[in-house]
Amino acid sequence: MHVVPVQLPLICALSKIRIAVPSDLRPVEARQNILMAVQELGSRFPHGLPKLNPVKDMGIEDPELVELLQKFCDELKNRSRVLKKLGHIDADGVVQLKGRAACLIDTGDELLVTVLMFNGTFNNLDPHQVAALASCFIPGDKSNEQIHLRTELAKPLQQLQDSAQRIAEIQLECKLEVNMDEYVESTVRPYLMDVIYCWSKGATFAEIIEMTDIFEAEYHTAC
Repeated sequence: MHVVPVQLPLICALSKIRIAVPSDLRPVEARQNILMAVQELGSRFPHGLPKLNPVKDMGIEDPELVELLQKFCDELKNRSRVLKKLGHIDADGVVQLKGRAACLIDTGDELLVTVLMFNGTFNNLDPHQVAALASCFIPGDKSNEQIHLRTELAKPLQQLQDSAQRIAEIQLECKLEVNMDEYVESTVRPYLMDVIYCWSKGATFAEIIEMTDIFEAEYHTAC
């Protein structure tokens, strides 16, 4: 039996139940007593230990802090409802395949990209369309020019925008403060779709820089 350190980022919740820990855990007997105490709590609370309520259990009385904590808890519950509706977690809060996939996405909106991955949006697209659609997730400047998309890109973009709108609707249904138009605009950035599409088909860099007013470093990153 060993005592192992635990990093703070791995702690997801605190319980109001406390165990008296000896100052010296080197003796085997001390560690054994702690193990028995933990096992006893597990049998007494088979559905999980009661979580710590900062207001009730810690005697916090500051009105502003109480209001802030309540707002935080409400938002956390609402975000959990969103994840359940989208299939990222189940009714018990256990992370599902969609949730694990979303955790691996570090470019673009995780919820939106995951929806596209699992609803088959990419299945019927050729590699050039996929590259163009993926460019919508690259953060960057907004073009001042009117967007002109070729026919083969219009439908994928519409599917992307529809998915973003549906996610915003779910967030609103779950009482999160979201502006639908702003959410769609911030998560779907189609300004480089045509540029990336042409680049993937073999257009030269000199040719694609003439296709947009966006600073060249932006689409160089996308490429």
